[in-house]
Amino acid sequence: MLRSNLPDKWITWGESLPEYWSSIINDPELHPEIRDNTVTVYYRGAALIRNLSPSGDTFIGDVHFKYVPVHTTDGSEYLRFSGNAQGLRFENNLEPQNLGDCGQDVLNEYKRKMRSVVQHGESQIIHHIASHPANVIIDQEIPLQTTGSPTSEKLNLCHYDTQHQSAVFVKISMIHDPRLKADADQVPEIIQQLKRFREQIEKHHQTMIDTYQRTVAIKRQIGLSERVEAIPPSGPSQLMKKVLLVIGGCSQHDVESVLNGEDEWSDFRDAVEKEAAGLILCGTAGCPLVLETGSQSLIFDKSVYNTAQH
Repeated sequence: MLRSNLPDKWITWGESLPEYWSSIINDPELHPEIRDNTVTVYYRGAALIRNLSPSGDTFIGDVHFKYVPVHTTDGSEYLRFSGNAQGLRFENNLEPQNLGDCGQDVLNEYKRKMRSVVQHGESQIIHHIASHPANVIIDQEIPLQTTGSPTSEKLNLCHYDTQHQSAVFVKISMIHDPRLKADADQVPEIIQQLKRFREQIEKHHQTMIDTYQRTVAIKRQIGLSERVEAIPPSGPSQLMKKVLLVIGGCSQHDVESVLNGEDEWSDFRDAVEKEAAGLILCGTAGCPLVLETGSQSLIFDKSVYNTAQH
C-alpha cells in the first residue's frame, strides 16, 4: 500500500534549499515525488533519479546507467578506438557527465539522454499531462496490490481536481493498446483493471487520503509549495471513488468513434461507463485533466469518499 514519509533531515534541507535541490524543483519538466524516506524524480513518466536523500552535507541517489550521458575528457563528440592483437579499446578517457550543482545545462543533458531511451508514446503523454500548468499532480507511478493480479499494478498519476476539490487517480493508455478491446462477450483488460483499482480505492480510501494529505504537507516543507498551491492548506480531504481514464494518441476520428461507441468500440464504451470516473481522449500533446463532459471527454461518476464522513 501507499507509503509517504521523509525523515527530519529532509525537512532541514528543504528549509535551506541547496543549489542542486533548487535546480531540480525549479525545472517544470522534473517531478519530485515523495516515497518512503526518499524522493523519486520523474521525467517523461519514468524515474530519472531514485532513492534521493540527504547524507551529511550532500545528497545521495541512484540514476540508471542508461540515462547517464558519457563524455570525453578532451571534449570530443566522437569516441576514437584503436587496437592491436589483444583487441580494440577506446583511446579517450571516458567519464559520466557530472551532476555538479544540477545546473540547467547539466539537467538538460540528462533529460536529452533519457529522451533517447524512453521513447514509447505513453511516456510522452504522461510527461505532457504531468507538466501541463492546469494539472495539479500529487503523485506519479502509484503501485496498488490488486486482487487477482500476481504483482502490483500501477496507476500513472494522482491529480487534484480543483473544481471538485478532490484527488483522483488517473490511468493513461494509448489508443492502439490491445487491452482496450476484447472479443465478443468478454470484458477488455483495461476495464477489468479499472474494476480492480476501484475495489482497492473502496477498501483503502481513508489510508489513501491520509497519505496524500501527508504528501502535500511534506512537499510544502521541502520547497515544492508552488506545485501544490492550488490544494487547501489541510491537503486533499476527498478522493474520487473511481479512476479517470485517459486515452492518448487519438485522431479526431478515434475521438468520435470511442465517445459514440461506434463499431469495435461499442462494448468498450458501455463497459467503461461502469468502472471509470470519466474518459478523456487526447492526441500526443497531453491535455488538462478537466472532469467535465466536452468534445473529447465524458464524465460518468464524480462521487467521492470524504474523510470527514468516515
